[in-house]
Amino acid sequence: MIVHIHGGAWLNGESRFGAPFVDFPGVLASLAARGYVVASIDYRLSGEAAFPAAVQDVKAAIRWLRYRASDYEIDPARAMTWGESAGGHLAGLAAVSCNAQHLEPAQPFKIVIPNFPPDIVTTSEISDCVQGGVTWYGAFDFATIAAQARRTGPYRETSLTRPNGGC
Repeated sequence: MIVHIHGGAWLNGESRFGAPFVDFPGVLASLAARGYVVASIDYRLSGEAAFPAAVQDVKAAIRWLRYRASDYEIDPARAMTWGESAGGHLAGLAAVSCNAQHLEPAQPFKIVIPNFPPDIVTTSEISDCVQGGVTWYGAFDFATIAAQARRTGPYRETSLTRPNGGC
């Protein structure tokens, strides 16, 4: 099982779009044709809920997929996360935070899939652990992001100041 997590700076994006690919549904279909069960998921964006809501949503999706493993012919012992940008961060965080209490999804959690009745999963007995994670250009060093943006961004401090110290 591959759980794909979209990017979008935690502000936007959606499960049907994978930034590096022109034909993202085709990429998912090619993985499925090779025998993988692929779930491309959405999560609450930063305008909807604060951290750790997004990773809780990822973990809830992993649990729900395991809960429904027989319905989708999933081997629950073989799961991984995959994401790019903000989704890469969430894929990596989910991959290394197996059973982390402070990232547990709220119980009970409700899974909503378009054109399906809502499914409520109330058990924490189902594992949120994955066997691997792939992250493409995920953000991880949040302590240095602002400083990096000042050094390399279009508004570098050196381009905004004059030699005499004035602006």
